Amino acid sequence: MVFSFLPVVIWPQIQTTPLYTVVKTARQPVSNLAESAPMDFSNINWLAVFVASISSFIIGAVWFGPKTFYPIWIKAQGREMPVSDGKSSGAEMALMFGGTYVGALVQVATLSVLIELARTANPALGWSEGAFLGLVFGIGIGAFASLSHRFFGQANGNLYSAVKVWIIEVSQDVLCLTIAGAIIGAWV
Repeated sequence: MVFSFLPVVIWPQIQTTPLYTVVKTARQPVSNLAESAPMDFSNINWLAVFVASISSFIIGAVWFGPKTFYPIWIKAQGREMPVSDGKSSGAEMALMFGGTYVGALVQVATLSVLIELARTANPALGWSEGAFLGLVFGIGIGAFASLSHRFFGQANGNLYSAVKVWIIEVSQDVLCLTIAGAIIGAWV
């Protein structure tokens, strides 16, 4: 009985979220699938995607830096801090950092497609809605897609360490996607 007023108070706020608008629009029947237009990728602001992917790369570099979460993350995996011995080749470094950037670029480009789809339902979609979509997809898809991998792939077999590693890893992903969503949403 105490919470009976909540739907009346919360429902108007829910109806203004971009996710509600997309779901409401998606539930409307399509009269003829042949008449529906394909996704137009020319509406995506590729400069915003590039800037957002660079921001994700920089956030990741700071997040896993030697003075931030890297020591905790490596120790929670049951590994020792590597000592720089200069044995990494240039090709290995290019693969590691280049692959990291390509991964960020693909994540941000995918988020941009989703934001552009949401923008068809709500043309006034801005930075806050973009950040919200980045947060929702970062948590709902990005974070929880890797939970079972972390549980079953933990090298030292300690599930509590696996949770710590998972939280460190996915928190960075969620932060990056939230900021990327804000950048893409703001850059109309």
